[in-house]
Amino acid sequence: MQLILISLLLLLASCSSPQRKQNADPSPEEPRKMKSKVTLQELKRQLGLERGSDQLGFQEKVFSPCSIGYSAPDETCSDKFLVIVNFRVQCRNSEGTVSTALEESDLFPIKGASLSWRLKGLDGVSRLDDHGFGQIETVSVISQKKQWLRLSNGDDFLNVRAGEINRIVTPKNWCDSKKYSQW
Repeated sequence: MQLILISLLLLLASCSSPQRKQNADPSPEEPRKMKSKVTLQELKRQLGLERGSDQLGFQEKVFSPCSIGYSAPDETCSDKFLVIVNFRVQCRNSEGTVSTALEESDLFPIKGASLSWRLKGLDGVSRLDDHGFGQIETVSVISQKKQWLRLSNGDDFLNVRAGEINRIVTPKNWCDSKKYSQW
């Protein structure tokens, strides 16, 4: 009789304890830990923001990092913004205000320069190509379209709204012949 009572108690105890499923769905945190971080190039492709550096202007697209495998394990799934800024920097051969319209022959690209950039909460360096084209690619937690973009060559800087940038014409002092071989 005691054996039956002990068996019955063991049976009841095993029924009341939580059972673990063998094939239980992973917790919401587990999928993010399993995904690897996506490169900016892959992210641009997935979001349809691939374009040549000569296609000037600002573009951004909001995305959920967890839905495309972009997040690191310590990040949240809050929406992020992929920000792409393509611009061209050219120098004019004069300083100060000009009273006549500039022609293409008055301008030349700053070749191979490294320009520091800063957007709200973000910064980096963009290297210009041989035609003066540069690109900023970054991921932000806020929209950067109405934020100020600061570009600097070390000695000089300019500020422009990120959503308005395309071609930049700078005065002659940006074209220091010690830094850039243009003339």
